[in-house]
Amino acid sequence: MKWQISFIFVLFLVITGFHVMSGPMLAGDSDRYLLGAEELKNLGTISGKANRYSGYIAFISAIKMVTDNHDHQLKLIVVFQALILMVALICLYRIGRHLFGTPSALIAATLFSVNFYLLRWTPFILTETMFTSFVIISTYLCLITSEKPRFLLLSVGAVLITTTLRPNGIALLPVFLCYLITRLKGFSRLAAIILLATTIIGILPILHPILSDTAENESLVDKLESGTIIWDTEFMDMPKLANRSEDQVTDIFRYLTTWPLESTKLMANRLYAAYFYQRSDYSLVHRIFLVVVIPALLLLALVGLITAIRRMNSVDYLLPTFLILAQSTVIAISFADHDHRFISYIMPLIFLFSGFGATVVLGAAVSTRRST
Repeated sequence: MKWQISFIFVLFLVITGFHVMSGPMLAGDSDRYLLGAEELKNLGTISGKANRYSGYIAFISAIKMVTDNHDHQLKLIVVFQALILMVALICLYRIGRHLFGTPSALIAATLFSVNFYLLRWTPFILTETMFTSFVIISTYLCLITSEKPRFLLLSVGAVLITTTLRPNGIALLPVFLCYLITRLKGFSRLAAIILLATTIIGILPILHPILSDTAENESLVDKLESGTIIWDTEFMDMPKLANRSEDQVTDIFRYLTTWPLESTKLMANRLYAAYFYQRSDYSLVHRIFLVVVIPALLLLALVGLITAIRRMNSVDYLLPTFLILAQSTVIAISFADHDHRFISYIMPLIFLFSGFGATVVLGAAVSTRRST
């Protein structure tokens, strides 16, 4: 298998290197991150919406301490992002091998290495590359911690970084915590509970302003009423909620129970747009490619998941499964992204099941051919 692994790494390095050479690139929230990092470096604080991305801003601030040259800072950020992404590739391969075996791991790693929609973010001064990488790294560390508790501190650290890189990490945090607590036994479980409780208490000053700011500025009722499917691009008509209260939870419950069919349709459209990479400005060839490839990958992932449920003695496959469900829930209740970023965070985890599904289908085909 050595030559296959070497080939995958060469493929990854060539494609990622091509993207890195086009950077550094600024877009969207780049200025917010850079200004936030400057504020953190000079004043030791992060204010405003930048609080939501404190982990990424701390990373940029650390780079700024290495050199005062702005161009060098941006290049170092991109280089580190590429290196972390390479670590994520290694972790993804190891996750696949741990869960489903080497052939499945090789397929998942190959899909990761040619995933344009993920690798294209490497030269950007944005959270996408780091967040996706740490979702994978955290998943791997939690899996090995369940067998080797000595990695507990390392896995909790990785989960903490994932949580603070961008608000999506908060939705994934309960999944990681539940997995660690339920999988560890005896003294290791007690140690995990104490460590996790201490960590959560320690990061509450970071999480509280994030949650408060998100609740204030990202009303889920507004998202429902606006009928946003793809951010700022595609909408559907939705009813408006009269006589809103000041409690978002109450308003959301009223909205969903008053218009359950409309709400379900909106959420389904968001998930469809995200999972099937919908975008109106793609060329015909690009759309045909997506129509052929994406359904095939998702169908194989479904086969892999069903087979895992039926065959697996271990429940470790549930960790990536519930991480996928958690981020899918975020998309369903908010919106799909025009640049496919939100689905890119979990697509590598989906590739794990696609790889397993491919080996199941190929194995069944070989068995059928031999029997005939």
